[in-house]
Amino acid sequence: MTWPGGGPWVVVTTSTQTDWATGLAALAAASAVPVAVLRLVRGGPGHGVLGPRRGVFTPGQGVFGPGRGVLGPPTAAGDVLGRLRGLATRVDVRTGGHHPPHVDGVVTIVRALERAHGLVLVGAPDGLLVPLGADGWTLVDVAKALRAPVVVVSGSSPGAAGHAALVLDALTRREVPATVLAVGDDPLPVDVAGRIPRRAVSEPDLIRAGAAGWLDPALHADGSRPPQPRPAPPPADAPAPARPLLTGRRFAIALVSLFVVLAAVLWTVPFVRAHTVAREQQRFITGWDTELDHRDAWAQPPGAYDNPEPPAPSLAPVTPEQVCPRNEPGVTPAEPDARTTARVNAAWARIERWLARHAPRTREELRRPASASAIADAQRRMSVDFPPDLVASLRRHDGSAPNRQGLTVPPLYTLLSLDEIVGEWEDVCGSEAEFYPDMMLDRRFVPIASDPGFGFAFADQSTQGYIGDYVWENGGPSFDGWPTSVAGLLEEMAHSLETGDEVRGAVPEVVDGRLGWSLD
Repeated sequence: MTWPGGGPWVVVTTSTQTDWATGLAALAAASAVPVAVLRLVRGGPGHGVLGPRRGVFTPGQGVFGPGRGVLGPPTAAGDVLGRLRGLATRVDVRTGGHHPPHVDGVVTIVRALERAHGLVLVGAPDGLLVPLGADGWTLVDVAKALRAPVVVVSGSSPGAAGHAALVLDALTRREVPATVLAVGDDPLPVDVAGRIPRRAVSEPDLIRAGAAGWLDPALHADGSRPPQPRPAPPPADAPAPARPLLTGRRFAIALVSLFVVLAAVLWTVPFVRAHTVAREQQRFITGWDTELDHRDAWAQPPGAYDNPEPPAPSLAPVTPEQVCPRNEPGVTPAEPDARTTARVNAAWARIERWLARHAPRTREELRRPASASAIADAQRRMSVDFPPDLVASLRRHDGSAPNRQGLTVPPLYTLLSLDEIVGEWEDVCGSEAEFYPDMMLDRRFVPIASDPGFGFAFADQSTQGYIGDYVWENGGPSFDGWPTSVAGLLEEMAHSLETGDEVRGAVPEVVDGRLGWSLD
């Protein structure tokens, strides 16, 4: 697919909500056509479909709890309004409340915005597969319904890097074109179509001047159809191109059109009385940014929206063997070098000393080393090479005793033996096949610790061994708060045992000679 030079683009985040707002602002600043931003906000009971006056969120009344606005804490480096002021028309749609909108209602609003804007950025400060609105539709459903590409805004932390790879994989499975826009200068395991300097998060004025130089030209919306985005060069403080003004008459026509569309949407909500509709319409009208520097509208060809949207293609059933093929040729089992082995052994020595002194029963449950041949066979069977530091760790201890009371990785995952790693991987592949592609699991997740009723921790070989966990009830992986390697995980545990410091909300606790982790 050729990346479109305008129309609707869906914008998702894999990191912080502040990064998401910064990405929106950069896309708007780099655009040569009028821009509208439609923000989907998970409002609660009592909220209407539309957001408050001028889209301003009120700290202390946000959807993420007391003291937080819909885009994060009030102490964050400015909200989306500050970044977009003068760059785009801003409209909020609340997806919660007593009568949440359906995805086709969102599509209708986007089409109305397109009449006066060459680029409509649609998104939410939530994850790609977080349920929104009636029937639990997600941002993926919005992208499919709009036939829109997705811009994935990613930070540069290890967690964000892992999430970016997973989000791109999920979009690829659904045949949704996507590219990555990075915030920060740290390397990511995927190609990016632009990099926004980290200081732009706290200095939003830099975005106006520098966005055009930071983003790949394919992300400079201009109404044409430029090539697919390529990795962008290092950021340069280049001025944004000048853009013509939108006449008041054309903007007024677009405003009235959107007013009519929204009136129709609101009238279709069951049990909404006429005076409620009028009140919501007034809330919307006062919500428009009439003081913005509007530009000429990008005209859509006649009849562009006359045809109904095609239904999303159904996915054929898959088997565990298709999701996670066994014994694929070409897998070279990992072999740790001397430096990696020494680092892992040093961390294990610290853990062993502490356990022998404070939790001897847990120390006794550490298993003997796994053989090099067994570790190599497991990698071939799983068709994935293990991280070298995991291999070194298994050669020191093949997990804990199989009674599930052995060494626990904080907060609650029991260290797995080699046989349990293979068994857990096969279980994960079965779950992915059953619910494909919605679980966002990956065949390159190598389980390292598990709690059967809760989830498992893994080393992600798609991101060079970053550690993450998958909590079943959350329905998705997370890399937040985890180290970037197995060696780092062991060192983190050793430090916590020696100092009593908290790790992922847990502190070490010994009961009857066994190590556990107390969740504060």
